[in-house]
Amino acid sequence: MRVPCIMYWPGRIPAGAVVSDMAWSMDFYKTLAALGGAKVPDDRIIDGSDILATVHDPDVRIPDRPFFYYRGNALEAVRYGDYKYNCVNGILYNLREDISETIDIAAAHPDIIKRMEAMLDSCRTDLGDSLTGERGANIRPAGRVENPKPLAVYEEDYPYYMALYDKPDVG
Repeated sequence: MRVPCIMYWPGRIPAGAVVSDMAWSMDFYKTLAALGGAKVPDDRIIDGSDILATVHDPDVRIPDRPFFYYRGNALEAVRYGDYKYNCVNGILYNLREDISETIDIAAAHPDIIKRMEAMLDSCRTDLGDSLTGERGANIRPAGRVENPKPLAVYEEDYPYYMALYDKPDVG
């Protein structure tokens, strides 16, 4: 989950700036729309946030927001701020102090677990959870393309990387 994003834009993005706030790929849609002056549709749920202010000024914080970990349709964990709570086994980690997720601090922080359980309940109501049988009011089917064509094509004399989106069972 910890994948760096490197941006380069002389005169717009300060050189050498580092932002450690959590952002995710879903933020690119709203951010690039804002950059291009496009209007994001408001007739449906669009995931992600516009983080353009942080791109331009690394001192502008990206607000903390829950990040949910699904395996298939099973909701397994939530991350919020420095904490990650695995609801399947009841383990809580402080990722700032324990990036390897080796020290369970759940017993010492029932207040954090209670807050994160409320976030999980809200997510289940919204997107569902096969572990609890919750259907989810806003569950949306995965997008599909008729007659998909791979984005990467194998060539014997060229370095080749299989992209996950080129696998037939991914979509």
